[in-house]
Amino acid sequence: MPFAEIQNNSVHYSWLDYDREETVVFINSLGTNFTIWNQMLPFFTNTYNILLHDKRGHGFSSYPNGETCIDDYADDIITLMDHCGIKKAHVVGLSIGGLIAYSLAERHPKRIKKLIFSNTGFKIGTSLGWEERILDVEENGLQSISDMVMQRWFSADFRASQASQVIGYMTLLTQTTKPGYLSACKAIAKADYAITAKNMGFEALFIGGKHDLSTPPEFVKKMSEQTKGSKYIEMPDVGHLPCLENPLAYAEHIINFIG
Repeated sequence: MPFAEIQNNSVHYSWLDYDREETVVFINSLGTNFTIWNQMLPFFTNTYNILLHDKRGHGFSSYPNGETCIDDYADDIITLMDHCGIKKAHVVGLSIGGLIAYSLAERHPKRIKKLIFSNTGFKIGTSLGWEERILDVEENGLQSISDMVMQRWFSADFRASQASQVIGYMTLLTQTTKPGYLSACKAIAKADYAITAKNMGFEALFIGGKHDLSTPPEFVKKMSEQTKGSKYIEMPDVGHLPCLENPLAYAEHIINFIG
């Protein structure tokens, strides 16, 4: 895979250019890398160019010194789009990726076509909740929260029937750099895009998962109701990462929306 230098930070990305008219940018969740989209790519590649990347301190991307905020992640995406010659794109933001999508809508509206907010909202969790997680990871490492995170990421049925896959995704989480993970947690804790959501001028689709314990479906639906120009879909058989539990249905919802 190629690399791009962004604000002194080496950001690992994959630009799948099929010479199509439309491009989709996928933004990963906390504690994952861009391989979480792999099962979905076959449904997109006949029609769309695809841009995937790893956030700072995630996957193969390094982590720069200093604090990172959501806007920094958004600016990284714009720099990648510029590097690849992408003028405008549809954006799929999963979990923290949804916050980054709000930032893109606020700071770079001319670069966006349609927005898909998946298992997310304009504000995620509470300051106290994030402070507790940050303290736990600082003192005990990512392994200490891995069981809890798997319960939030996946439905009980998936954890029981696909146990070996769940172990793999747990490894994906625990191999995330501690600075990268903690910085993302701190960025989430501070982020609130309520005003952006209220005034946003894009068509937007919200996707919730019935078994999502991180961003429950009723929360995602509420976020949709408070985001201008949006509609809501609930997937009945998934948790926090529908791209892994039911990639076909998830891809269909996205493709039907962006057209």
